[in-house]
Amino acid sequence: MRARILLLCLLLSLMLPLSGCWSTKEVQSINFITTLGVDYRDKQFIAYAQVVDFANIAKQEGPNQVNEGTIWVGEGKGKTLMLAIYDLYRTSQQRTMWTHVKAIVLSENILNEKLEETLDVILHSGELRYTPWMYGTNEDIKTLLTASSLLNQSVQSIELFEPVSLYRQSSEYEPIRIHFLLDGFREPASTVLLPSVATNTEAWNQESNKKPRMTYFNGLYLISKKKNTGKVSGQEADGARYVSYRKMQQYPLDLDPEIKSSHVVLVRDVKSNISARSKDNHTVTFDISVNAEATVLEDEQLASDVQLKKETERRIAEKIRYTFEQTKAKKMDIYSLEEHLYRRHLNLWKKVSKDKEHPIDNYELGEVKVNVHPVNTTTYK
Repeated sequence: MRARILLLCLLLSLMLPLSGCWSTKEVQSINFITTLGVDYRDKQFIAYAQVVDFANIAKQEGPNQVNEGTIWVGEGKGKTLMLAIYDLYRTSQQRTMWTHVKAIVLSENILNEKLEETLDVILHSGELRYTPWMYGTNEDIKTLLTASSLLNQSVQSIELFEPVSLYRQSSEYEPIRIHFLLDGFREPASTVLLPSVATNTEAWNQESNKKPRMTYFNGLYLISKKKNTGKVSGQEADGARYVSYRKMQQYPLDLDPEIKSSHVVLVRDVKSNISARSKDNHTVTFDISVNAEATVLEDEQLASDVQLKKETERRIAEKIRYTFEQTKAKKMDIYSLEEHLYRRHLNLWKKVSKDKEHPIDNYELGEVKVNVHPVNTTTYK
């Protein structure tokens, strides 16, 4: 009996130092930041924090009871980015957490003037993870962060937060996460393609004739040697889809853009390879080979598989050359050719590119070999 009493006292004494739940906070008592925006104007950093009211979202009980939730965008200013973030706390009313940030948007001013300093703060943050999607923009960030979602769905479903599903359907501009940007940012010869995000009020209308503001990608910023070397969009960026993207899922290709008749294929599963050669150790010629599949989307001419293969290969090669010529004229290395030299031909890189302000001046494009495998071309013939 005495032993039982001693055992009970021992157990009770062990329970005394156990911590309880006195300091826990309810979800509604915490500001969960979903998007961080950073701008730089008038020698001040401006930090924008998007907060979504999850209360209404959590109350959904059926597939038809959709509520997009209320978006709040806070703004803080400071001499440094961290001071701007702490300026946000002054009016946040309750504790703010950054562990749920899903996207980071940097203004062109940041990309051009304060990119390294901004990434350094983000890198050393104790709460931000390495998984948010990264974007650049030349639009007002506060306006961008209040964009609408389609069908009044949760704002967590917009392209800014979930770009992969749309990219699989239409690989126009490849999204990247922050760890990919940081990896290339540190390298002496890499070029990172940072997608540019913007808003559009003309594409969709509601019954009330209201024109919601929708986000979309409108180009690529080229980040090299810790700075922004410029932006490309439209036809200037088309070649990157076949050479630079880590995985191009699928994208339509108009085979006769100058002719009224429809002749469109869907190019998918693109794989590329780059090789370098030099005769004088001053100029480097790069050969590019591309393999892809193509499916007919529209074909009024009912072209044969041989014609389809030939025309698709010709158009892809044209786009690759056009993008190279246009970006080289702007001193941009959109195909990361310098990185190829750095990884595969280090001695040649030291002679031709190291410590050069514009190594692209010494690069030329040689052979562009494209091999397209037509798939399902006769399904509707």
